[in-house]
Amino acid sequence: MNRSEAARHMSLPLRTVQRWLSYGVIPERKQRVYPSIVDEYGPYLEKRYAESCRQITRLWREVQRMGFEGQASAMRHWLRQRFGSPKDARTQVP
Repeated sequence: MNRSEAARHMSLPLRTVQRWLSYGVIPERKQRVYPSIVDEYGPYLEKRYAESCRQITRLWREVQRMGFEGQASAMRHWLRQRFGSPKDARTQVP
């Protein structure tokens, strides 16, 4: 594929693709990790996830009883960052 097609395929600006090609290598992208209000409850959520509990609402209510004051969406985002989307979880073999 040409440079324009590659840029469209990767959803990147053409100039970025051209620059990477001039380097001869695609630089690694480091995903930034920001602190989350869910981090405090991480060990508990990881334990429950390992026990095959994947219901966000159920997990959210459990950590609410432990003092969590955030929204379920914050917890959902936190879990997806660590374990992938629910679709990914269904395709993994235990």
